[in-house]
Amino acid sequence: MSFQQGAPDKFDGGSSTDDERMWGMLAHLSPLVLGFLGPLIIWMVKKDESPFIAEQAKSALNFSLTMMIISLISMITCVGPLVVAVYALVMHIMAGLEANKGLRYEYPFSWQLIS
Repeated sequence: MSFQQGAPDKFDGGSSTDDERMWGMLAHLSPLVLGFLGPLIIWMVKKDESPFIAEQAKSALNFSLTMMIISLISMITCVGPLVVAVYALVMHIMAGLEANKGLRYEYPFSWQLIS
């Protein structure tokens, strides 16, 4: 994994045509509409036509996949506390209802810290 500064560099593989630059731009802008599929499709279709397009599409694809993975990890850590809170609410209500009936209730997934 490499973290390079985002400063634009000229492609050192030769000069690029207007068409190649357009496809390179589309590779970077397509994730705004199509997610990682945009640069993936461009890379698969155009990779053999131009090293410039292939490099731009791979770069956009790698960035899109990286952001997707980071988003998924962030979502799990953000949703986790909400899931725990809802679970705790439901378990406390169930335990309260059982206690109201005069029954003993054992919480599932409860550590016996106080015995």
